[in-house]
Amino acid sequence: MIIKTRIFELSDHKYKNLSELAHAMGISVSQIYRVKEGKRHINQKFIIGAIKAYPEYKLDDLFYLAPESPIVTRNYHLYTATPSAPSQAAKEEQTIERTHQVLERFTSAIDEYAQHLKSHTNALTSLRQTSEELKKSAQQTNKLLNQLYETYLIVATNPTAKAASSNLAHSLSLKPDLLGQYLPSSPGERVLVIKK
Repeated sequence: MIIKTRIFELSDHKYKNLSELAHAMGISVSQIYRVKEGKRHINQKFIIGAIKAYPEYKLDDLFYLAPESPIVTRNYHLYTATPSAPSQAAKEEQTIERTHQVLERFTSAIDEYAQHLKSHTNALTSLRQTSEELKKSAQQTNKLLNQLYETYLIVATNPTAKAASSNLAHSLSLKPDLLGQYLPSSPGERVLVIKK
């Protein structure tokens, strides 16, 4: 079995010629040409370049395994078994097996990276939402503090407001002097609010 590719069928729709495809894959034009003509096997660099040039496709869409075509020749002596033939076939089989393992590991790494990106994106989205909520809460708190400060200035500087606070103390069944000791006599003092 050998690795075959479908990128030449897809390139007509995305790349004008082999030169553009080679540039997108980061390999030489001659390497692409030799693979297309069947004069060179697909290696790891070619696979990575194809994934880079066609990120929208899955690995199974770009490559597939096919039985190796027999070599037809008029020289019948080539069919005679030689000591080096089995070892060469075994080497090619091992190369194919290693390439297949590399493809599986690469696919697994891509899937893990995609899950990592998804988790990272979810975390950023959550942080952004929390930041927006904190921002709104801070704005509301600042608004409330401004209102309290304005009330403080009115009570601290207006005798009428102090008299009104005395009436409020009566309505709350508190002694006027008890509430009055918590009202500021000068703008620099703090205001303590007493709840019944």
